[in-house]
Amino acid sequence: MQTLFLLLLFGSLGFSQRFPREYIRPEELVSLSPELPFDQAVQILSDVARRFEGKVIVDPAHHTEPIGVEVVNLHWKRALEQIVRANGLEYREYPNYIEIVTPRKEKPPPLEATLDTKEVNISAVFFEGERRILRELGVNWQAISTGKTKVDASLSTISPGDGQQLSIAVSHPLSATLNVIGLLKTFEARNWGRIIASPQITVVSGQEARIQVGQDIFVTTRDFAGNVIQQTFPTGIILTVKPKIISQEGVDFVYLDIKAERSSAGISAVGTTINRTQATTYTILRDGEQTVIGGLYTNDESIVRRGIPILKDLPWWVFGLRFLTGYNQRVITKKELVIFLKAEIVPSIRERLKRALRKPGEQIEKKREEFKKFKEQVPGP
Repeated sequence: MQTLFLLLLFGSLGFSQRFPREYIRPEELVSLSPELPFDQAVQILSDVARRFEGKVIVDPAHHTEPIGVEVVNLHWKRALEQIVRANGLEYREYPNYIEIVTPRKEKPPPLEATLDTKEVNISAVFFEGERRILRELGVNWQAISTGKTKVDASLSTISPGDGQQLSIAVSHPLSATLNVIGLLKTFEARNWGRIIASPQITVVSGQEARIQVGQDIFVTTRDFAGNVIQQTFPTGIILTVKPKIISQEGVDFVYLDIKAERSSAGISAVGTTINRTQATTYTILRDGEQTVIGGLYTNDESIVRRGIPILKDLPWWVFGLRFLTGYNQRVITKKELVIFLKAEIVPSIRERLKRALRKPGEQIEKKREEFKKFKEQVPGP
């Protein structure tokens, strides 16, 4: 028993000598809350790193989300490693600074296209209309998968005082099913909305397609070294679609990964701001079916002159009648962006070749049948 105790004692001493515990000064220990913003945590760790190692910690991407992990009495470098790992980031150490970087994703292997590789034709229509008018018209987009939509035409006046009426003469409430594109063109003709764009794109199954209707803005910033750089931010209507063709029981259908974004740039007291409205969804469509994405709202502000006609528009120097007979009204119009998507499966190269080779034979057979019928109609000698 004593021998065993001595062996354990010497073994533990040998283990402690092999891995001595490093002394850490209390000033290098940090504790951080999970709700602390990422940029504030980097600033705290950077102050400690500058004090003890003469290095600063920089985050070129300027992350502001919470760190999402609790740090309790850890060495600042261990805490930095734990924070960046929890947020899917990495850091690189240089002689004068430590840089937080986003790990590079490995590029997928090049696509090996074959004669049986299929493509998907994506047709999109971006329509913007006033939310109030769409609600008053009673437009129902639930039947969009068939390429048609439902309109309840039981109303008479679209907006008070303008005299516009829906051009369907009925004496009782009517519910009609109309073609989507025709309905949107009708709305555009009546100034109830506008078709912003209707792009089409063909993409290989499993690959990503991106459509942007807008512009890229350049924002001047400074990097961690103080150099002036320009960062590019895409704005406008951005649609990212990743279709994948799935075949089951002899039926081909399309699985769509859809990301829609509407963004605009503005100027605020702190600099350039980008207002974003995003929507992400997953849907399954048959060949030729359609789907719709709505709920992307914007507020358009305008100043409208109201008052007594003619008098309200007089110059200010005409006895001041302009101010007595009229006023400027601030009008905010809420508009909704509706995105219509249609997926069509494009035949593979092999199927197209078979179809092309089949056509000459079909034409010869057709001509032969026509000649046979003609010969039967012509009386013999």
